[in-house]
Amino acid sequence: MNKLFSLAQDMKPKKFPLENKLESISNDVLEAHRDTLYQNYVKNYNKMTSLLEKTNFSSIKDDIPNSQFAQIKRRITFAANGAYLHELYFENLGGKGSPGKCTLQLIKKDFKTLNNFEDNFISTALVPVSGWAVWGYSLYDKKTSIAAIESHHDNCPIGFIPILIVDMWEHAYWKDHKTNKKDAAHLTH
Repeated sequence: MNKLFSLAQDMKPKKFPLENKLESISNDVLEAHRDTLYQNYVKNYNKMTSLLEKTNFSSIKDDIPNSQFAQIKRRITFAANGAYLHELYFENLGGKGSPGKCTLQLIKKDFKTLNNFEDNFISTALVPVSGWAVWGYSLYDKKTSIAAIESHHDNCPIGFIPILIVDMWEHAYWKDHKTNKKDAAHLTH
């Protein structure tokens, strides 16, 4: 088999019209983040899936670990998760700032109080040097927890469905919050 089955259709960038709707993120930061960085993750993912579809496996079978195929396989998760995490993050922005009834019940079930949840979330957000704080539901143990995801793909739990995402890469907060990463981690985004 020389050709890989068709992997996926092109990822299409989504629109997130959030200008003038966010209290703690300036329009400049939002636009650079959404219109350049996020768009590049989508573009890179599409480029890599296209290259994978053109892979001739008979030409690389003797040296797969050092092939272009191997490099693409190492990078595609970074690009895909970079796009998906940004989409989830942008969808989280601009909310009312307090959890709804069902969300609060889930928080109380797994964290006992909203304050415990917030302390855990903010502390977890300070863990990755560059990465994400993600509150999610585990299909494995049927509980929610908060993951510190380095980069876009390290420490990413399998079977973990994201609920709330905060981008803790410096580009997401530097211009508005400088070195105050803790301020940037607050859930009031």
